[in-house]
Amino acid sequence: MSLNTIILLSICVVASSSYYDPYYYYRRYNRNYGYQRQTPSYYSRLNGPNTCRYEEVPGSRGDDTMYTERKTTRDVCGKRMKLETECCTGYKEDSYLRGCKRTYVIRNIMDTLKEDLKLNKFPEAMIKMGMEEDMKKRGAYTVFAFSNEAYDEMNPSDVKLDADTMLYHTANERINITAVNGASQMITRTNERTTLHVKHYKTGETMVNCARVVKPNINARNGVIHVIDGVLNPTPGTLADVIDGKSKFSEFSKILRKAHMTVEMAKDGPFTVFAPTNKAVEKMPSRQLNRILQNPDALKAVVKAHIMNGIYCAKDLEEGQNDMKTIGGSMFNLKCLSPPGIRINQAKIKDEDMMASNGVLHEIDQVLLPPEAEDVYDRLQDLKLNKFREDIGQAGLENTFGGKGPLTVFAPTDDAFRDPKVKKYLKTNSLNSLLLHHIAHGLHTMKKAVDNDNISTKDTPSIVRVEVYRKKFGVENACVERKDIKTSNGVIHVVNKVLIPTKKTLIEVIRERTDLATFAKVLEKDPELIKMLSTPSHVKPECGHKYTLFAPNNVAFRRHPHTVRRLMNHPAEINKVMKNHIMEDVYSTCAFPKNEVIELEMMGGKMIDVKNYGTRIKFGPKAWFEDRDILASNGIIHIVDCVFDH
Repeated sequence: MSLNTIILLSICVVASSSYYDPYYYYRRYNRNYGYQRQTPSYYSRLNGPNTCRYEEVPGSRGDDTMYTERKTTRDVCGKRMKLETECCTGYKEDSYLRGCKRTYVIRNIMDTLKEDLKLNKFPEAMIKMGMEEDMKKRGAYTVFAFSNEAYDEMNPSDVKLDADTMLYHTANERINITAVNGASQMITRTNERTTLHVKHYKTGETMVNCARVVKPNINARNGVIHVIDGVLNPTPGTLADVIDGKSKFSEFSKILRKAHMTVEMAKDGPFTVFAPTNKAVEKMPSRQLNRILQNPDALKAVVKAHIMNGIYCAKDLEEGQNDMKTIGGSMFNLKCLSPPGIRINQAKIKDEDMMASNGVLHEIDQVLLPPEAEDVYDRLQDLKLNKFREDIGQAGLENTFGGKGPLTVFAPTDDAFRDPKVKKYLKTNSLNSLLLHHIAHGLHTMKKAVDNDNISTKDTPSIVRVEVYRKKFGVENACVERKDIKTSNGVIHVVNKVLIPTKKTLIEVIRERTDLATFAKVLEKDPELIKMLSTPSHVKPECGHKYTLFAPNNVAFRRHPHTVRRLMNHPAEINKVMKNHIMEDVYSTCAFPKNEVIELEMMGGKMIDVKNYGTRIKFGPKAWFEDRDILASNGIIHIVDCVFDH
């Protein structure tokens, strides 16, 4: 071998050994297979340049994906969406370069559609309309090209692929779709210069007239292409025109005109309208519909409850979305449906994404009623207080609860009516008197509540007491589960017990109960206690105080026979011992939060801890509640199984 050959080989070896291999540190040694290089695409797809992220579309074809700017996966209706990274269109991977740095020669729009994007339906429609030369040699244009799948799913009766429709898929100049901030409008190349609505959503999606952008910003020699998953149909007019033009919305159109809101629907917007069908309007009870139609304020409130500012496409509505506020101020509650779909409050979206020049319209199967349009009687149905509402109808009190306000209603839950005390009360009293005990004149909200408020109810001369506790509000012996629910004629407070009227004082209740016979016998020996517990402060608040009794039952006294003998033989001690079981003010079980301890000061000066374990409540170190929340006109009784003698 010559000297020149040796020198040349040495140079080659040095050069090859100094070559930089970016994947050197990713090699792994395997005893069976020797040195192995990990696939470069793994690293390029994670962090490399010219890569695009794609997310599966919920509720659509299994292989249907769309471009997204999200970096993390998300759950939609309980399903985890897949997130994949690929080379952007026009690029591919290189063996030794991180990311997608190998590119194709850039082509014109028409060739890019055919060769790079493998689309055939959109180019065919362009050629048919004589736009091929325009897309090859002129520009610069922005083109929204529908996918092959979108064309296959198109309803020919809804979309006519004429020249105007194809021009509606194009705009002058290059427009970077992912640079759109929030929402904007884009002027198309149609003869009428109609606009497209482009919106970038928080989820990372971008939509054009509610068609998802599947692949964005694909550059061509004479423009830029965005692939979308729907065929764009030139908008027929304003939202007012769309509503008037469809017979299934004729009743809603009448309501719009009567509320003087048709002009609003013709403004620039953009708006999102959830339009109820004629069947949805006809499903409303005639009493409710007539009342709304006769009340201009309620009518306008109903219309405004169906309209939102901005474009909200049905595809992008998600359960738990917290920005769904109507122009009337009410909020939408979104729920997922199975099969895939979305419920708006109680209404289902039947037909979606009907575009107009100033917004989008969705068909729904139920009229959306805001609190300002529903009276107390109607609102009870939404709150699923069915038993209370049914009894109101049975008693013929619909107009009382749905009449002129303001009214305050304490509405018991369905479970509350299962209490045997309710059935016992109705054996000797009318249903009307019971229901009227739950309604009061005037607006009494818990925001303005003061402890020991007395509210006069319609079964006068009766009142109910409102108690303010640390974590809850109480009404008589019931807890307020939901408060300050606004209606058109007042406010509703949901309570967990039926409010049963009573005129009996504490001492009268004690004398009637056989399980408190010994307690009553001991109290009779102290005239001061008898007088104190006999004052009917519930009927005349100015006449006396209200008390909470922790009354020992007969079993408790049998456990302490010496205490009974001592008290009966020394009446002077009764007052001191019994006041260890009495405290001023009313403390129902609402005052005792679960798994917490509250310190109570008895009238005898003794401090006693009360702890709520959920199923049972402990009183002091060793006593337990055997019965609770027994209401009297001047207080409340809890029965305990121990006597506090010290």
